[in-house]
Amino acid sequence: MTLAQKLLCLFRTERHLLYDHNGNANKRNHLNQTSLHCLLKVGNEVRRNECLTLLLKWKDKQTNETIDIDAKDSDDNTALHHAAKNGLKSCVESLLNAGAALYVENHEKLTPCELAEKNGHKDLAIYLESKMIFSNSSEDLEIDELPLMTDDTSCGLRIQDLQEAKDLLLVETADMLQLPLFTAEALLRHHEWSKESLLQSWIEDPIGCCEISGVNPPLSILHERGLTTIDINDFDTVHLSKECEICLKKFESGVERIVISCDHQFCKECWQ
Repeated sequence: MTLAQKLLCLFRTERHLLYDHNGNANKRNHLNQTSLHCLLKVGNEVRRNECLTLLLKWKDKQTNETIDIDAKDSDDNTALHHAAKNGLKSCVESLLNAGAALYVENHEKLTPCELAEKNGHKDLAIYLESKMIFSNSSEDLEIDELPLMTDDTSCGLRIQDLQEAKDLLLVETADMLQLPLFTAEALLRHHEWSKESLLQSWIEDPIGCCEISGVNPPLSILHERGLTTIDINDFDTVHLSKECEICLKKFESGVERIVISCDHQFCKECWQ
């Protein structure tokens, strides 16, 4: 039996158990995984997404219980973590449309976005990063719901206005510090979205500021501090080039190289 045939059988069996026998989609196995976790593995993505659609629509006939979309397994991974790890983009989209949380971290302190990047799914990581940056989730804005005001003159900022202000602050900070948007967001988040607090910390110690915020220092700062030889184990976001971009000679193993802020790399002789 092919994988596609197995998944088709899985789809029919799942529908039969959930809707004909009132199965509980939130039951867990010995790894504390629900049916969502078990479904989102490598394989026929189309069929898995069809099965996922069934699970997301599930509702217990007696208790009205619905699927726990952000349930964590024994490693603190959510269903979104599993889908991101295995590169299942359509499943990721379905989970996000159903309200899956973007910022949940597993026991390795990795979000689904970081897990996708770690496993080589760069396009999916970029997609998740864009969703994280421009999401309207309450965990980003940290806004308490307030009763509606009947007096229009007393009405405060709308959520949309706050989101626009947040996006503007993010872009301004990234431009001012010459940082990627994702890095700037991590710094602002750690400093409770206070640009003044972030700037004070940045001026005192930019490398320390990055480290306490959980991001790697930008190469421009490392270069200014004379840290031109990068240890790939410490800064795993740096892509090591195979050859000098001036003389085009291949780098020999263990030979010191110069890395500048734009990630271009040169041999020491050419740079001098």
